[in-house]
Amino acid sequence: MAWDQTFDEEMSDWDAISPAWDQIADGEEGDESDWDAVVENGSSLFDVSTDAEKFGTYGWKITIDGNDTAYGALTDPVGETAMTIDWWLDPNSLTMADNDAFNIVTCAAEIFCQMTYSTALGFRSRVITLNDSAGYDSTSWYSINDAWNHIRIVWAQSSGSDDGYLYFYLDGVLQQALTGLDNDGVSIDEVYFGATGGIDDGTSGIFYMDDCAWSDGPGSPPFISTEAEYAGTYGMAVSVEETTARYGEFTDPSDDTICVLDCWLDPNTLTMAENDEYIFATGVEAGAGVDAVRLSLKYSSGYVVYASARADDDAYTASSEYSISDAYTHVRLVWFASTGDGNDDGFMLLYIDGVFKEAVTGEDNDTLNADTVRYGAVSGLDAGTSGVFFMDDCQWSDDIYLYANAASAVQAAVDPSLQWTTTPTSASAIGATTFLHYIFSTPLRARAPVTSLLAEAPITTLHAKAPDTTLISEK
Repeated sequence: MAWDQTFDEEMSDWDAISPAWDQIADGEEGDESDWDAVVENGSSLFDVSTDAEKFGTYGWKITIDGNDTAYGALTDPVGETAMTIDWWLDPNSLTMADNDAFNIVTCAAEIFCQMTYSTALGFRSRVITLNDSAGYDSTSWYSINDAWNHIRIVWAQSSGSDDGYLYFYLDGVLQQALTGLDNDGVSIDEVYFGATGGIDDGTSGIFYMDDCAWSDGPGSPPFISTEAEYAGTYGMAVSVEETTARYGEFTDPSDDTICVLDCWLDPNTLTMAENDEYIFATGVEAGAGVDAVRLSLKYSSGYVVYASARADDDAYTASSEYSISDAYTHVRLVWFASTGDGNDDGFMLLYIDGVFKEAVTGEDNDTLNADTVRYGAVSGLDAGTSGVFFMDDCQWSDDIYLYANAASAVQAAVDPSLQWTTTPTSASAIGATTFLHYIFSTPLRARAPVTSLLAEAPITTLHAKAPDTTLISEK
């Protein structure tokens, strides 16, 4: 069996993200057409180049010669009152005299992101933002690598109550939050990326940028991050500044009455007030716009996870809450819709780090199905929650994976008359544990959950697939 869809290394693994980027300049067309305008003054240059790629084939190569600017302009923003600005930067050993600085991203006069260099501290970056007094609020300077760095600015105008803010992230880590800003008279109309101004005489040479993007708010799009990886190189980082939903979604499910949600979740010391919670994974019935099944992260004297399933009467039945660590945790939820009106045999099974936790059974949910699967801060964010959390290997299937402890009875959502194959069809690893995959040698039928089933021990995973008996790898 293969998972139907998996996010693991690229944001393009998702069918969509929300909020979406309004404009992305990545140069993958091999020209400058991503930009609304390219400005080159004097001998300074702004070029698409294979030398400058962080992802894909192309990126942006900026050559500084003298004090002249060179940049790409995105001019679609019009009077924006909230914005996320996102890009990758490689200083590329740019020549800079001690304490030289210049602007690498500019939003007219409203926001400046600067890069500086000193012989003692190396390359650093900070953000400056305009306020209503025609002055500026500034973050501190923060070190960046002389290699690729991911930089994010999340900014919002005040509502008139000195509640504007600016969050500054480097490589998926919140460096500083400027809150309580008096900036209700400030809005953003365009964004420039490159050598945008303030260039000192001692600065010259070439630096690189890639995946330059902006999105109007509220809400900041999830992003790829090396800090967020559980396996491989990248995972998904989700930055939270306010309560707008933000997530990646899969849209291949189609009226599925079986849905397995599977992911790795790291709270990453996310700030949450006591009893704050949000939904981090869900199977959505898109037609009705409701969650058929969902997983939630809550803070209750520590991080806890629980599952909930919707019934035909619109009420949700929740599992108990289970503590997880402030580190990567594997979470899997197996959900079945009831087989028909009055049968009330829907159920869900919750597993954490390969351990069966709870079965919620007897569900009257035959009118529900899953058309979309989402991972991230899907909904329900509270005002007391902020920071960055990580997810990786987010996937879904309309088949079943079932766990059992090696020394315990098998926990299975199957008809007890079914027979298992006597040898595993394949094996896979989750962390340091190897799991054996079994399939049914007869078709899967419905299905009150049972608590034991004869099978060869020690078995650490059971896999049920309906209606055929093909090997896992042949799905």
